Amino acid sequence: MHLACGDSLYHGRQKQMMLDSDWTDESHYFQAEDNERLREILKEGTFHAVMANPPYITPKDKAANDVYRDLYKTCHKSYSLSVPFMERIFRLAAHSGGFTGQITSNSFMKREFGKKLVEEFFPTVDVTHVIDSSGAYIPGHGTPTVILYGRNRKPMASTVRCIACVKGEPGTPADPSVGLNWTALVDATIGIPHVSEYVSATDTPRESFATHPWSMGTPDALNSIEIISSRRMTLSSFVKAVGASIVTRLDDVFLLPTRTLDRKNLSAQFHREATVGEHIRDWVFEDTLHALWPYNSAANAAETDHSVDKWLWPWRRPLRERVAFGKTQIERGLKWFEYSMPFLERNKSKHIFAYADKATTHNHFVRVDGTLIQDSASVVVLKSDVDDDKAKSILGMLNSSTACFWLKQMSHNKGCLLYTSPSPRD
Repeated sequence: MHLACGDSLYHGRQKQMMLDSDWTDESHYFQAEDNERLREILKEGTFHAVMANPPYITPKDKAANDVYRDLYKTCHKSYSLSVPFMERIFRLAAHSGGFTGQITSNSFMKREFGKKLVEEFFPTVDVTHVIDSSGAYIPGHGTPTVILYGRNRKPMASTVRCIACVKGEPGTPADPSVGLNWTALVDATIGIPHVSEYVSATDTPRESFATHPWSMGTPDALNSIEIISSRRMTLSSFVKAVGASIVTRLDDVFLLPTRTLDRKNLSAQFHREATVGEHIRDWVFEDTLHALWPYNSAANAAETDHSVDKWLWPWRRPLRERVAFGKTQIERGLKWFEYSMPFLERNKSKHIFAYADKATTHNHFVRVDGTLIQDSASVVVLKSDVDDDKAKSILGMLNSSTACFWLKQMSHNKGCLLYTSPSPRD
């Protein structure tokens, strides 16, 4: 048995010759007991087969994060570790066509950090199977997963075996290895293309996997997506901005229930209605809070009155030390009592729609009329030349079943749970 303990993304890379030979140039994170053995075991291009279940988390250690970005060209934005591991797994396989197999988080397929992996790296290797295992019951896997098979060589066949989930496991099987969805996946991997109750297996043109995001579904679903996506008019034609309405980075100080405002006698001049993502449901704000709003009518940070100063003053130190983009509130040229990101121009726009970042069943776009939206939800801000009738039409389309279908096919499923309740409405 050839065993050693180390960082499998860092040790053994040829590019490490550029780094300090003692392996201590970045931090204690990379120190190992037997560097020579690690170099030998993790030498790239030497394995006939590589199998892995890489971690799905984002790198927490800043030194490690920076080095991974330097070593792996696929690392993009706030990437998951599943991304550099995919590149690493292929690189470890023999250059003559070593086999690879991995079960990993499917988040790269639709979230932005997977764009480089899909469009720049995968076209250089022979991905042979893309298997949607998110519907299978796999013990210990709460995160939606995908199974990838491939070989470390240039792409060979013109198609990729794509197995999409039609129906998830109906319950918890006594023996997960013979679960209905899992059994269907195994059969579809080696069988002819077909659509069953649980999976859809097709030999899909390779070019379909060369652009991000990936959409996996039945042939009928993919055909519908192609028809929808071919429309000439897009939402971007009418949108000025999409993103947060406010970011405080200290919500407990700024977002307050009404009873707190009354008890503290906080001036009405400096607060506005606000809500959070979980309260945006069924096209209304189910509940609202109030937010301290330390700005004047000209959208400038305003000197607050005594009641607001009295409330904020005990929090002045953590308010000053809020960090965004690596700088504190003061270093960014903002006053200590301001929001971290107020997006003042967005909040003055005429047509604004809010939607919760997480929803389980359907779209919940709501028209905003002066309400501030905390960053667990986002807003769509329309251009100033969009009239009321057009705005209503856009809102209706966003909440339509067609838009919901498109979003479910093209957006990442964050794995939200449906909560049970004795109330039929809930």
